[in-house]
Amino acid sequence: MPDVRVATEHDYAVVSGLCLGGIPTLLEVLATGLKAEHITHPLCAGVFTLICSHMENTKRAMDRVTLRTLIVNAEVNGQKYDVTNASRLVDDFFKFDVTPAQTVYHARQCIELSTMVHADIALKVLSNDLESWGGTATGFLEEAQKRLSDVSQSAGVVQAKSAMADVVPDWWTTFEADYKSREVQGKLRTGMPSFDRVLKGFPSGTFTVIGARTGDGKTALSGQIAYESCKVGAKGRFYSLEMTLSEMLAVFLWRDSNVHPSFYDNRQMTEQHWEVLRASKERLKRLPLSVVSSPRLTLSSLIRDARRAKFYDDIDFVLVDYLQLVRAESTRKGANRTEIVGEISHELKALSLDLQIPVIAPVQLNRDTIKEKREPTKADIREAGDIEHDADIVLLLYPHERDITVTEDRLPDETDYFLKVDKFRRGKAGFKTSVVFNKPLAQFREAMSEHGNF
Repeated sequence: MPDVRVATEHDYAVVSGLCLGGIPTLLEVLATGLKAEHITHPLCAGVFTLICSHMENTKRAMDRVTLRTLIVNAEVNGQKYDVTNASRLVDDFFKFDVTPAQTVYHARQCIELSTMVHADIALKVLSNDLESWGGTATGFLEEAQKRLSDVSQSAGVVQAKSAMADVVPDWWTTFEADYKSREVQGKLRTGMPSFDRVLKGFPSGTFTVIGARTGDGKTALSGQIAYESCKVGAKGRFYSLEMTLSEMLAVFLWRDSNVHPSFYDNRQMTEQHWEVLRASKERLKRLPLSVVSSPRLTLSSLIRDARRAKFYDDIDFVLVDYLQLVRAESTRKGANRTEIVGEISHELKALSLDLQIPVIAPVQLNRDTIKEKREPTKADIREAGDIEHDADIVLLLYPHERDITVTEDRLPDETDYFLKVDKFRRGKAGFKTSVVFNKPLAQFREAMSEHGNF
């Protein structure tokens, strides 16, 4: 058993770290799974609850005056504090010099130690009961198992249920709710109705990769998903590691307006063109999309920023263009490029589960399919490693093998592609449809849908 004084040091360090680190530290601490029940010191547990509630409601960091006011106005561990005693208590918490990384470490230690402390208390209670137990030995063991189960659940330990009578009712409730939610949710759109029906709007908590070779439109398709989703009310965060902010905004402008960029490049714009572009500009201003453009974006900064965006703006999706460009330092000595990309994939998958939103990331495909003249599969993802395993949905975008000539249903800038669902963990894989890619406008449409540009 750990010394209770050691456990208390972890409790104080966590509360102090939240006071000093503010909301970013709070998000990282909550991501560990820490709850008030894990804090063994009652006073620290009470203050922890006050701090979390204040930050989550106000979206503001904690300061000495605010914490003192919260403590004076509330009963902490069943005790009322006057201003003088509350000030002393606040000074105790703010005098610690705890970094965010240390705070996260102490939070994990709280989770580990709380289980052991609570279990020790339970064993002592059971030992005392054994002396006065009047029932059978079997009955005592059943009572002991029940008490240990109750204590471990309060400490945050997951209890595995095996009996169908226990698991089926809870599962059925979730099963029904999930079906109903898919009828009203599904905020994300691709702009291609048949594909949207198959993907059901990208379910919450899923990690999607879009595989394509260089120049085959994976960035354009990603932008289209962000654009079409925000048009129907979804709020998103778009991380671009390949394009500047100006380039991205221009792409969205051509897409929304259907004005061919050659008119602008060749200085052939008319007043009618400008009127259309100005109207598009106003529509783009209203899109609930935030954009981060940085070629040096690191994995840790991306994750921190996405957590803040979820906390402050309640975003509905994250899009990272593209996965292999994200910078990450492997924690394993001598890790190769495939292993590092695998770690990025793991973290993006974990991010989707933690925030319960779809995370979408385009990825590069190898060129083997060109040499071998075959359709790509998820195994053709460059530096695949664990990407194909982590991903819940794998979409593959690739051109038709045959050359397409301009017909009545095609514009000069349009090329025929296939878009295939190669993996869908929560649905049916194998769906493939023919799409038409208009590269200047960065638009995809289903082959039989209407089209047109200005």
